[in-house]
Amino acid sequence: MFQQKKSKYNIESIEEVDAFAISINELEKIFKTEPKFERFGRLFMQQLFVELVERVDDLQLHSAKERYQTLLSKKPHLFLRVPSKYIASFLGMTPETLSRMRGKS
Repeated sequence: MFQQKKSKYNIESIEEVDAFAISINELEKIFKTEPKFERFGRLFMQQLFVELVERVDDLQLHSAKERYQTLLSKKPHLFLRVPSKYIASFLGMTPETLSRMRGKS
């Protein structure tokens, strides 16, 4: 969006969601006319950056088992709502590896 190029990513929901779309031009207009929304956008982007850095660190510096245990401790509800194949993909492992880890827990 910010580079004004088509994304190489797709988002697929596994649950019902309400979503909205806004063009970059509309967003910029809101940011210029409403300082509170510009602040919200900046803080939102900061949070996304922090989460991205943590995700890269997790994938580079932690073992598959550590990543699994961290996700399980931080967001245990995901394991009840999200299919295992998606959790495994997020953790950077095969579904079989995730299944073995879950079996040992």
